Amino acid sequence: MDPVLELFNENPDVYLTEEQILSVTGLKDLDKKLQELVKSGKLVKIETNKKSGKKIYYGLKQN
Repeated sequence: MDPVLELFNENPDVYLTEEQILSVTGLKDLDKKLQELVKSGKLVKIETNKKSGKKIYYGLKQN
């Protein structure tokens, strides 16, 4: 199974940044992998703008 999807299937209510996902999975082409998963509808991408800067979170798409 895909290590990114496996991570989110184990923790379905969690939203993580790319850095957090990278620290757990260690994948080299993580950016490309995340884009593919968002495009295929398996993950959602949430962008936030806070005073500390722009953050992007990824999470499992809830039905």
